[in-house]
Amino acid sequence: MPKNTRNSGRLRQPQAHAGSRPEKALPSGRRAVKGPFLAVPHEARFQYILDDIPELICRWKPDGAITYVNAQYCRYFGSSRSALIGKSIFTLSPPEECSVIHEQMRRISQTSPVSQQERRVIDGRGAQRWLLWTDRGIFDSQGRVLEFQSIGRDITDSRETNEQIGSMASLATLSPHPIMRATSNGAIIYVNYAAAEFLKLWGTAIGEAIPSSWSPTLQKVIKSGDTATLELERNSRHFLLTLSCDRSSSSREKVANIYITDISQQKQNEVALRQSENRLGALVSAEADSILVIDDAGVIRFANPAAERIFGKPKEMLIGQAFGVPCLTGDYAEVEFPRGGKRIAEMRAQPLPWNDIQAHLITLHDVTDHRKREHLLQRRNRTLAVLTACDHHLVRENDERHLIESFCRQLVGVGRHQTAWFGWVNDGRLDTSGNIILAGDETPFLLVKERLRLALDENDPVTRALREGRSVTQHNLSGLYGASISADAPPLSQSMIVLPVGKSPETLGVMVIYSEYAEAFDHEEIELLEQLADDLYYGVVSLRTRHAREKAEESLRLRNRAVESTPNGILILNARRPDLPLVYVNPAFERITGYSSDEVLGKGPFFLQSDIDEDRRRESLHFLIRNREEGCVLLRNQRKDGSPFWNELHIAPVYDDRRMLTHFVAVINDVTESRHYQEQLEYQATHDDLTGLPNRNMMRDRLGQELWRAARNKHKVAIVFLDIDQFKLINDSLGHNAGDAMLKVIAKRLTGMARASDTVVRYGGDEFVIILPDISPPEKVASFISRLMEVIAQSIQLDHRDIHVSASIGVSIYPQDGDHPEVLIKNADIAMYLAKEEGRNRFHFFTEDLNKTAMERLDLEVRLRAALDKQQFHLEYQPQVDLRSGVITGVEALLRWREPELGDIPPGKFIPIAEETGLIGAIGEWVLHAACVQAKAWSDLVAHPLTMSINLSAKQLTMARFDSALHSILTDTAVDCRYIEIELTESAIMRNVNEMRERLNILKEQGLKLAVDDFGVGYSSFSHLRSFSFDRLKLDITFVRDITTDPNTASIARTVMSMARSMHMQVVAEGIETEAQLRYLQRLGCDVGQGFFLGRPACAQSIEALLASPRIRSVRPPPSTAARNLLVLDDEMNVGSAIKRLLRHQFNVFHATTSRQAFDIMARTPIQVVISDQRMPDMSGTEFLNRVKELHPNAIRLILTGYVDMETITEAVNKGWIFKFLTKPWQDDKLLQVVTEAFEQYEKEHQTRLLDTASGVGDAARA
Repeated sequence: MPKNTRNSGRLRQPQAHAGSRPEKALPSGRRAVKGPFLAVPHEARFQYILDDIPELICRWKPDGAITYVNAQYCRYFGSSRSALIGKSIFTLSPPEECSVIHEQMRRISQTSPVSQQERRVIDGRGAQRWLLWTDRGIFDSQGRVLEFQSIGRDITDSRETNEQIGSMASLATLSPHPIMRATSNGAIIYVNYAAAEFLKLWGTAIGEAIPSSWSPTLQKVIKSGDTATLELERNSRHFLLTLSCDRSSSSREKVANIYITDISQQKQNEVALRQSENRLGALVSAEADSILVIDDAGVIRFANPAAERIFGKPKEMLIGQAFGVPCLTGDYAEVEFPRGGKRIAEMRAQPLPWNDIQAHLITLHDVTDHRKREHLLQRRNRTLAVLTACDHHLVRENDERHLIESFCRQLVGVGRHQTAWFGWVNDGRLDTSGNIILAGDETPFLLVKERLRLALDENDPVTRALREGRSVTQHNLSGLYGASISADAPPLSQSMIVLPVGKSPETLGVMVIYSEYAEAFDHEEIELLEQLADDLYYGVVSLRTRHAREKAEESLRLRNRAVESTPNGILILNARRPDLPLVYVNPAFERITGYSSDEVLGKGPFFLQSDIDEDRRRESLHFLIRNREEGCVLLRNQRKDGSPFWNELHIAPVYDDRRMLTHFVAVINDVTESRHYQEQLEYQATHDDLTGLPNRNMMRDRLGQELWRAARNKHKVAIVFLDIDQFKLINDSLGHNAGDAMLKVIAKRLTGMARASDTVVRYGGDEFVIILPDISPPEKVASFISRLMEVIAQSIQLDHRDIHVSASIGVSIYPQDGDHPEVLIKNADIAMYLAKEEGRNRFHFFTEDLNKTAMERLDLEVRLRAALDKQQFHLEYQPQVDLRSGVITGVEALLRWREPELGDIPPGKFIPIAEETGLIGAIGEWVLHAACVQAKAWSDLVAHPLTMSINLSAKQLTMARFDSALHSILTDTAVDCRYIEIELTESAIMRNVNEMRERLNILKEQGLKLAVDDFGVGYSSFSHLRSFSFDRLKLDITFVRDITTDPNTASIARTVMSMARSMHMQVVAEGIETEAQLRYLQRLGCDVGQGFFLGRPACAQSIEALLASPRIRSVRPPPSTAARNLLVLDDEMNVGSAIKRLLRHQFNVFHATTSRQAFDIMARTPIQVVISDQRMPDMSGTEFLNRVKELHPNAIRLILTGYVDMETITEAVNKGWIFKFLTKPWQDDKLLQVVTEAFEQYEKEHQTRLLDTASGVGDAARA
């Protein structure tokens, strides 16, 4: 027997048997009843039951595989049972329901085996349907799930019905409009959300009664069953209540539905509409255009006030009058009205409903003035077109009459004027003789001509225009010209304008224009026509100028051909530029000089000058150019191939119309041949035939030139007068030929001794004169004469005999012995005779003092030659101190000569003698050796590097044996070359730059340092110094001496230091003798100092004692700038004391009574503010503060004065010398305020300078 189906794990499928089936017991143990139904097996009966029920039944495993379905399940999904068995239940549901099914499976347990859930499936038609599923779990004895059984009922329709019902309910609940229900007694039984908020305005709510003001309307609606409305206002808001009886209510008590609408915005719109209508009525009344309403019969039904103006009637009279039906609708038309003259209006008609009839809205816009403006604009545009057309004629026309005719034609043709004519003016009156140029109708001109002939009216427009020199306009010409000339003549013009062409007294003529329009020639049109007259004037003038220029150009071409053909060279210089560059040369110039024009154009005019040309000739040319004078100069020039030629140059300035110099014109005439012939004559006249030396004639000329040059340059000139001793004896004994031969030998020897600038002259017989220019000092002449006498004393071979001669020499010096050539020659002759009287073979100065000095110099030269052998020289050393640290970084070796009889002799006295005599070589080598030995000794003694500076003579440097001697000294002493510094003076370096550069490079290659000594007193430039490899630059003592008081000196020092730093050179300041100089140089950033204040020259032992100290005590760091320091300069002690007492608590006050004392304080102490009295005894306050501005530019400067010279004070303020000025006596609080402001100004500028420094902006950039 099968198991009881209640306990079975699954419903079995009925079995098919071939024969009869055995009977089966019912679950109760009863036997099945026989019959058709009872004949079906037990399981099959249950299957029938399950197939007949309307619910969907299925079983499925935990993995979703279906194990059983009933017939309804198959019908629902449109598939057979066999197709569904084994299929996954998840395939019959939408994908999103799978997770829901899994969640249901997890929810079912043995303790809670049944669960209901609404799930969607996809039916046999593919539609999604909602089913209510009752799911049960079937478990084994261990509690494991074997299968799930699901019974489903389709709830799709009921679910949609419920959703619709819920939607309708929510529609009322969520409506933004208040909805409520109330009973007949006024109780509120329902409100939606909006109604609940609405009832708060009335202080009631659901469950309470409606406001009493609503009750009458509510009762009326309840009784009648009709609908009623009620308007309410609350808190400036308006509401419309619509009440209706609810006929669908199932309750016995009648209920009213109340719908509330907020009509606040509607009320506002109604108010706005009324206001808009009022404004529209006002606008229509105020409208400038006329507005009419016309009915279909053409009768005026409405008119605004503007219509009264255009019709000339009040609107009451207009309404009801016939206007006519407009023929155009929606378009514009023009109508004319006769009121007040011809008036034109634009009319527009639009259909308009008007009080239940069809009408037209008529708008009339008065365009009379607009039409006039249009006509005016058209006339102006035509005038502009005339200007444009005439501009083309200005460019194209080449004849002035044709140009004027073109203007007249354009005025008539393009400008649409009646007539345009032009008349010439002579002596301020119109010329009507026949030169009139006319276009258009000639009638107006004939009338004018007749009036001018008869002189009827001085106020005629043409006469007035010429008399007043301006344009004249006249309208309504009928009164001026009367009737027409004939009946056939055209009508007279309505207006005219007369335009003078050109300003008096340069008026060329008049342009007269006539127009048929009475309103022609308004202001702007007049301006355009005046511009046209100006264009005509400038066009005629330009044509005349062009014709004149063409004539001038033709004339210029003729002149150019003449210039090109002339045999003389012609050149033109541009005088507007300082270098006077050439802008033109003619072919003759090219032929004479050998230079082509391309090679010389743009060059200065002096490139042709020869180096041997005399300065006097060049100066003459420069004089003419500087003074802009015309003149002639004879020059010795040089051709391109180097050959010289004599040029007679004529130069003349050229000025422009404003008398401004623009060019120079020069004509050169090659006079070489005539000059050579003249030179031969001059040579014979100026030279000695025997010796070839210049004679007396040339001597006077040369001596005159040298005296002129010496006077200009403040130099001295020596005249040496030489006479051969016993020459007459030689001449008489050996003959004149021997005497002549001896004179030639002596002349040659004298010439060999002379410099290139000296002049050797045979004065006559056995007398010679030597002119020595530029002697400094005059004592040098003695040394020259000594050598000269030695040369003369050398033997001369005459007729195979050695002859020895001597000479007596006299010397005179310009200017102390005379300032005229004859006087100087005479005085030198006198001195020569004095020498002869003293025994011959000697020389004598005309001035006794010079004679004595010369003797002393010769004695000093003799002693100097022996000084080196007698070991009379020694060295002293002066320290060179680092101005930042105070450490001695070097010493300068200084040569000293102690002569036993004469004592200490200064180097400035014996060094020049040593250079002249050649002793400088031996002395210099001794100095080099001694200094290097000492430097080596100190290098072993001192821990830090110590530089030994040695002065070297330029003459010594150029000696042949110097290189070998220097190498030997450096090798023998084993000194470190890095700490040996060679100093050369600036002037010595610049004597021969190229040679010195070569020599100094040799020193640099050996590792020696180089320094420029006494910089600033020579003629070098930084461009020259850059080409050398100098390490240090020594600022001359002349710049240090006045550096604290002289702005120019300080400025030069600052510039030198700045440029030296840019070339990576150290600066050594020589001659520091005061603390003020030291402090100022520290402030300028000077590197090294040397001078008595830092250390006097001393012996080696004394220097060693200084080197033992770590630093020089006199060199301290610069004082701090944080203190507020005030300097008062006033020669009255009581003034300084009073200011000191007043300001001592706020500032550090310094008082000076002289400007030098004040400069000294400012150099030693950082002063931020300076107060100076104006009336100081040594210099004025403004002059002092001007110097302060240059020396200490950061200091704030104040002037204190007892009298006010406004001109001086104003100049000082404008030039930036002073910040403010105070008057004596002062007010204490005012003085304190001004000084405080000055310090605040200083601190403000100081902060700006710090920021500029930080950002890399210097003073030069700010300037």
